[in-house]
Amino acid sequence: MKTRLYSVLALTALVSIGGYAQKPIYRGRCIGVHDGDTITVLIDNRQMKVRLEGIDAPELGQDFSQRAKEHLSNLVFGHDVTIREEGVDQYGRVVGRVFIGGRDTSCEMLSAGLAWHFKKYSSSAELAQLEDSARGQRAGLWSMSNLTAPWDYRVGKRTGLKSTVKGITPTAASAGKVIHTGPRGGKYYINSKGKKTYIKKKK
Repeated sequence: MKTRLYSVLALTALVSIGGYAQKPIYRGRCIGVHDGDTITVLIDNRQMKVRLEGIDAPELGQDFSQRAKEHLSNLVFGHDVTIREEGVDQYGRVVGRVFIGGRDTSCEMLSAGLAWHFKKYSSSAELAQLEDSARGQRAGLWSMSNLTAPWDYRVGKRTGLKSTVKGITPTAASAGKVIHTGPRGGKYYINSKGKKTYIKKKK
């Protein structure tokens, strides 16, 4: 049986207790690592692009992007993996938890301090705790200050915004961010912790 043209080795079935359908599970070999949260898996001679669920790693070009890619590659490249599908994103990628042996790669990336918990799409208490622990230990990217979360980086890259608001002095932290106007006219952006950071005006 095939789902989305990929062989499902653990077919969707009804759980005897509770009566709800299990999510599709796939097994294959990782043949490509694109960045710190996206891989390609070969399943019965068909390629499946998989986005790791629950995390968001630095975009290519950001600080620690290469280290995140290398760490994920060391974990999964060339190995057989199990994917528990959670959904499909707007780009047609399967979004799922990827396991190698008993290790959850989303957890591994967070523990190493090489990804953010993607709270916009994940409410996992476990992933949130792992990010908090990595932050506390200043592991990986958390050793840096003035971090730009990848979702903010993507917005800035798409729009090409470089703090070009009239009267605002660009800073390294605000570059590439979406600049908002506060109720009293002040300009601010949302930092990596989700808080407002106001930008000083030119004197």
